[in-house]
Amino acid sequence: MKRILSLCLALWPLLSGAEVRYRIIQVESGSQAPATYSSWGTGINNRGEIVGYFESPDLMFSHVFRFTLDAGMVDLGPTNSSRADPGDINDLGQFVGEEIWDGAFRYTPGVGFEYLGLVDANAINNRGQIAGGNGSAWRFTPGVGVEVFNETWYGIGINDAGWVVGQAPPWNAFLYRDDQGLINLGPGAGNAINNRGVVVGEWVGLPAVYSSAVVWVNGEPHLLGTFGGDMGAAYGINERNEVVGYGLDTRGRYTGFYWTEDEGLLNLNTLVATNSGWYLMEATDINDHGWIVGTGRYQGKSEAYLLVPIPPRLEITLAGTNVAISWSPHWPRLVLETAPYHSATNWQAVPGGTNDPVVLPAAGPGQVFRLTQYDTLDPQLTVTRAGINLVLSWSPPWPDYALESTPSLTSPAWAPLPAGTNSPVFLPATGPASFFRLRK
Repeated sequence: MKRILSLCLALWPLLSGAEVRYRIIQVESGSQAPATYSSWGTGINNRGEIVGYFESPDLMFSHVFRFTLDAGMVDLGPTNSSRADPGDINDLGQFVGEEIWDGAFRYTPGVGFEYLGLVDANAINNRGQIAGGNGSAWRFTPGVGVEVFNETWYGIGINDAGWVVGQAPPWNAFLYRDDQGLINLGPGAGNAINNRGVVVGEWVGLPAVYSSAVVWVNGEPHLLGTFGGDMGAAYGINERNEVVGYGLDTRGRYTGFYWTEDEGLLNLNTLVATNSGWYLMEATDINDHGWIVGTGRYQGKSEAYLLVPIPPRLEITLAGTNVAISWSPHWPRLVLETAPYHSATNWQAVPGGTNDPVVLPAAGPGQVFRLTQYDTLDPQLTVTRAGINLVLSWSPPWPDYALESTPSLTSPAWAPLPAGTNSPVFLPATGPASFFRLRK
């Protein structure tokens, strides 16, 4: 999949100063809670609905809230309790959590709170399945009931396939799949899982640090590290494998992070305006649009926040006989694409279009440009025929891949093709048979 992030038709001035990627929004309580109360954001869905709780200074009172940009914060109660903590929210607006007297609950818009007779509901998927547990992990399925997973402690995350992640004795992360049963992922805890089966959480027992944020891909752990401190954990992951969580810095401060395979671990405080007044302590969830929810310090207390990505802005300037095309912010996996001015339908990647700036001749037919963000890092090679030629193209058209060919797979002799770093490549269709591959 890909997302169109910016379209440019004119000459715009260059931006200056530090790059800011996110607009930060305070999840304000307004009249819903006294000014001395703190708020904590725990989940966000793809509709931009946030769930969390606000809390009294003595920690004896907390209520669940739902927040949207349109409606602001709404206090949902529950009215029969002095303390309730929510967890995850699905795309139907249902969320789950724990209430101090009545245990695990599910909240459904139009229905309200329903108590499950269980302990610690932590996550709910788009099918209404719930993961939870304290002492033994469990999964609740509407119309089926409760399944308890033996030799486990906590059920923390669940995806739309019903796969559950959590923690099992003696401090091991686990993944439960219906087709494979319980899978030991190693020392730590699994906190969330996306529909691709990628798990995030924390890895414990390292020599230098107590814990590190970790991503498991096909069961293999990839440690993300911290910001120089001795603790860290990943709490949320979306379908684009963007990960959020926290890591301690060298001063022992909780510091929210954003991670991708392209860029590694980024301090969220470096991605917002320096004069925002915020210190972002942790990020707890991220939706498929890249919106991040978490908790930070603002005006002397803990406050829930929402980070909304700032779309990149294309800028075109004239440089002698050339035009220079640049953009900001520099999100990962961006590709500059172009199409004829009078027929903006046949979009093609610009050679070298992942590198900012791109310099092109100013002379020639009128063109329009746009930025596209791709979800995957791995290009897909396609071979088609156009008249007497073969057209070899790949998407995404990353510049650090080269096209190679060999006349045989039995005794391969791979060799780079001329101009084989820019997609598409045109070759004569006639001649001896050849095999092709992309090599990084």
